[in-house]
Amino acid sequence: MVHSREVDRLLSVTDSFGIPGKQIHVITLGCEQDGSWMVLSKENLHQSERLRTALEAIPARWHDTAGAVSIIGTGITASHEKIREGSKALQELCVKSFGIATSSFRITWLVERLKIGVVVQHFHRIFIENSSPRVP
Repeated sequence: MVHSREVDRLLSVTDSFGIPGKQIHVITLGCEQDGSWMVLSKENLHQSERLRTALEAIPARWHDTAGAVSIIGTGITASHEKIREGSKALQELCVKSFGIATSSFRITWLVERLKIGVVVQHFHRIFIENSSPRVP
């Protein structure tokens, strides 16, 4: 995950390295939280040391301790039930969540990268294996 207050420069640098953001959040409200947060796939990082140097020049901060885990489904955010359920599961697993992002069909938690495997397995159990589909 990369953060910078220099949104255009961050996008330009990642484009120049051919690295699309898996998930991008941009806030421009005129406050100290302004800037962009971008989740990058490690699969796309072929020149990581050069990229880190370019990011530092923006300036941008590289957070190598976070990763993204998502659940996907039509209408998944029609209520906040799944967000609460996933967040509670993370607390029970003692996994730190750095943030949550949603769209109409996806909920993504930014979590400790080293615990992604455990989270994926647990989310699969609670959202797929133990879930009963709603039938109208």
